[in-house]
Amino acid sequence: MSNLIYPGDKVIYGIGAAEKAPFWIRLVAHGRGGHGSIPIPDSAPNRLARAMIRVVNWETPIHLLPQVEEYFHQIARLEKEPRASLFRNIRASLQDPAFVKEITADERYNYQLRDTVSLTVLKGGPQTNVIPDTASCDLDIRLLPGEDTQAFLAALRSAVADDQIDLVPISVFRPPNSSPITTPLYRTIEQVVHEYSPQALVTPVLNGGYNESQMYRPLGINSYGFVPIELAPEVEETEHAPNERIPVEQLRRGLKMLYELVGRMESQ
Repeated sequence: MSNLIYPGDKVIYGIGAAEKAPFWIRLVAHGRGGHGSIPIPDSAPNRLARAMIRVVNWETPIHLLPQVEEYFHQIARLEKEPRASLFRNIRASLQDPAFVKEITADERYNYQLRDTVSLTVLKGGPQTNVIPDTASCDLDIRLLPGEDTQAFLAALRSAVADDQIDLVPISVFRPPNSSPITTPLYRTIEQVVHEYSPQALVTPVLNGGYNESQMYRPLGINSYGFVPIELAPEVEETEHAPNERIPVEQLRRGLKMLYELVGRMESQ
């Protein structure tokens, strides 16, 4: 998890207490093929294109996890009014459709509040003058902890609204999960962070990706994502870019923090 430095020496440390899980789905449209010179209104590519529009415009329901609620409570300190009060009372604020529209328009917050669907792969015919009888697209779907895959599939089918389009799972699904934020490990992480960065704001975060914590938690092991490195936003944006980097002094400092954390947990 990235820990960001903001103007005014404000630092936010994120502890990954929950992860979403990939639930990749392929939409496969079927229709009559033919020559490109004679349009077919209900061809597979046309059916798929119309369905994709419906899916990308689909707004999945809002679900507020306890970890995400705490996250908004914490970062409210960094906001000005009236947003600070809205964040402190995020559960009530989300009852206001205008606020939901505003907050979900921000990519930093939208994925934490709902299941998400990203259109990533498109496949049709290989020839410009041939209308194929099948066309497909892949959806990178990420589900929140507690979501039911069959219920989500039913809702997605309703959004697709075309019985000539198959919904095909294309990934191994592992149910998303989370860890409580009241454990000794979580509190020890907080203590170590505050000893190295007394003014830091420590908050649980929901990871939009997937990591090994998903496999530990079903075994009864509380697990968190914690990377004790502080980055300015412009450095954090280099993640997965050709110039991805972290400051050397932060790496050295982070190793000391991890050593301290492991030592304290071992003595408990």
